Amino acid sequence: MRRLLSNKFTSTISRQLHSDVVVAISPPYPAVDQTMDIRFHNLPALTTVRLETRLAIPQRKTDFISQCHFKVDSHGTLDLSTTSCDGPSYEGVDPMGILWSMDPQPGSLTRLYTTGPLQYALNVFNTTNQKLFSTSFVRTTHGPDVLSREVRQDGLVGRLFVPSGAGPFPAVIKIAGTPGIKDDLAAALASKGFIVLALAYYKHEGLPEDYSSVRIEYFEKAVDFLQTKFRTKGVGVLGCSKGCDLALSMAALLPREKVTAVATVNGGITSLGGSTSFRDITIKPHMFRKDFTPKPGPIKGVLNMLGAMIPLAELSNDYRIPLESSEADILMVAGEDDHQFESLLWAEAARQNCEKFGKNNFTLLTLPGMGHALDAPFSPVALHVPNPFIPRGATMYMGGLDKKMAYRAQLKAFKTIVEFFNIKLTPYLDVWTTS
Repeated sequence: MRRLLSNKFTSTISRQLHSDVVVAISPPYPAVDQTMDIRFHNLPALTTVRLETRLAIPQRKTDFISQCHFKVDSHGTLDLSTTSCDGPSYEGVDPMGILWSMDPQPGSLTRLYTTGPLQYALNVFNTTNQKLFSTSFVRTTHGPDVLSREVRQDGLVGRLFVPSGAGPFPAVIKIAGTPGIKDDLAAALASKGFIVLALAYYKHEGLPEDYSSVRIEYFEKAVDFLQTKFRTKGVGVLGCSKGCDLALSMAALLPREKVTAVATVNGGITSLGGSTSFRDITIKPHMFRKDFTPKPGPIKGVLNMLGAMIPLAELSNDYRIPLESSEADILMVAGEDDHQFESLLWAEAARQNCEKFGKNNFTLLTLPGMGHALDAPFSPVALHVPNPFIPRGATMYMGGLDKKMAYRAQLKAFKTIVEFFNIKLTPYLDVWTTS
């Protein structure tokens, strides 16, 4: 395994361009979901400055910028934790606003996909666009001493994150909807004390080209891998987007001894876009409406696909995941501003069905302002992404247009998921190690 860069590298490299301007950034080793205090001193008193924050990773096609206007106090101090931003990227007081409010630049990916060290450049300008000060700091999505390695074993493809130390640690499988291994959320979970396997299931060498026909045996193999390698019992599964229905299928089709707790974020209770099978059981594919036409989104060149799937009410039980038969604890998180899927409607239907059949270990968390995406805390809020079902040259709107509400909802979702897995998985560590 290779050792990921520790948070001790959350540091600054400053260049003085005006007077004796200095910056203080604390804490030096923030947790992944911990806010930072950024304070500038010796700026021209009682003036307005523009703070430009940039995250550029050329090799990753990543370039995000926020532009924020602040009023410097009478002592020449600008404290982001107490000073209101006057736009344009965000408004009000928020010490992390310069990060989550960032917008992708032309040619950049529209969502952050890396777990590597993130170097943010800060540049302070006066009203005549003269640069007063320049500095940078590095932040990571994972805690110190987290180990990471690729997994290509017995047909499995993924990336494994393991906290250092004797353990034991609860184990979680992270399943996304993207073809690549989007592992920033997995790394963030690992920093909170979980062994996390970010698992790919299509568009990788040795895997299917798409998810038109998914078999749960592949995911069961991932459970067996974690239980054998780390002697852990009661694996958790975190599914986002398409990964949501796969996680719920694991909960419904595998025993509690293998899948103990499942958390899902903004996805279906049917098999979206293809069938899901396990042994002789097949859940029929929930497909697109033939008469659907995308609507223009709130951003130029962005299309709204909400309502593209065949309405749930028109589907028979052959298309639904039998959640009510699952023994696993289930947490479903639904963003009230999700514009990719009807996640809120579907999650409420799941809640009602579980209640009808007496399944009392089901929890639904709905979050106002949250769009489709859940990324590592304080990542730029992603509003739109490319999608194979979208016409060339356009992107798909995911919701979360009120970025402040969206980032706060994402942060609450992350913390709730961490707490859920801690409560539901940790007791099984003692059962295993003392048996």
